[in-house]
Amino acid sequence: MHNKLSLILISLLFLGVAMSSTQARDCPVVAKIYQTNVINEVSIWRKGTEKPIWASKDNRKLCAGDVVTAPNRSIPPLTIRYYTEIRKMAKLKKGETHQVEALLKPCGWWCTAQNDIERLYYKLTSKVPENVGDGIGGGRGGDSDSKPSPITMPLDVKGISDDPFYLFAREGAIPLFWEKGQPPYQLEVKDANGNVNTHNILKNNIFYLTVPNTESEQTYTLKISSAGSISYQKKLIFAMPPFPLDPKADKLLMLAKLLNDPNKNWRLEIWRQLATMPKSQERENFKAHLRLNKF
Repeated sequence: MHNKLSLILISLLFLGVAMSSTQARDCPVVAKIYQTNVINEVSIWRKGTEKPIWASKDNRKLCAGDVVTAPNRSIPPLTIRYYTEIRKMAKLKKGETHQVEALLKPCGWWCTAQNDIERLYYKLTSKVPENVGDGIGGGRGGDSDSKPSPITMPLDVKGISDDPFYLFAREGAIPLFWEKGQPPYQLEVKDANGNVNTHNILKNNIFYLTVPNTESEQTYTLKISSAGSISYQKKLIFAMPPFPLDPKADKLLMLAKLLNDPNKNWRLEIWRQLATMPKSQERENFKAHLRLNKF
C-alpha cells in the first residue's frame, strides 16, 4: 500500500510539472527576455495563473499580456526583445514592470531565428571579463603538473569531443591551437585512405595547417600527441557553407549565424575566418567568447 501511494504521489508530481510547463508555454510567443545573470529573479505574471512564473535560462519566452517584473535591486537594464521585423525592445530597471504587447503581425519562424542570431551576435561581440590573449591560437602551453593530461582543443563543442570540425571547401591555412600536454608535440594528419599528409614535431601549441585537397566531402584525421599525455584526435571534414555567403554582409553577424548551425560544428572555420579579419574590439570579443565557450 505504501509503495502504491508513493507511485501515485510521484505521478502527481510529474503531472504537476508537466501542467506547469504547459501553462508556461501554451500561448503565442511574441517576445523573449535577454539572458542575464539575474534571470532567476525575474517574475512573469500570465493570464490564468495564480502564482508568478519565474524566468530562467530555459524559460524566457513571453506571451502577449504577460507582465514582467525586474528584480527589486540595482541591476543592469533588463532587456525584452519582441519578435518583429523592425527592432522593438523594452528595457527595465530596478523593480520596473512591463506588460508585453500583442503584435499585429508577429514574424514567422525565419524572423524568429534571425532575432535569435542577432542576440547571439550581441553576446559574442560584447566584452567578456576573462583576460584572453589576442594572438592566433594563444592557448596555454604545457601544464606544470607532471601528471599525464589530455590535450584539448577549446573549439570543441562542450561535452562532445568526437564531434568533427567542419571547414569550408576552399583553400587556405587553418590555424590550430590546443591546450595541455608538453612539448615537443607530434602533429599528424591522415586522409580518408590513411595516407599521411602532414607530420611535424612542434615546440609550441600553435600550428597553421594546410592540406592538399579541400574539395567538398574530403575528410582528414588530425592527431596531436606529446610525451606523457593522452593524445587528441579529431576529424576534419570539408563541406559547402550551410547558406549563401554575402560578401557585403556584416561578417561577424554571418559567423554568429554559422555558429548557430544545429547540425555541424563550424567553430574551427569561424576561427579561421576571424584570423583573416582586421583587428577590432568586436573581433577580439568574439574570439574570447569562442575560446571560452561563453555564449
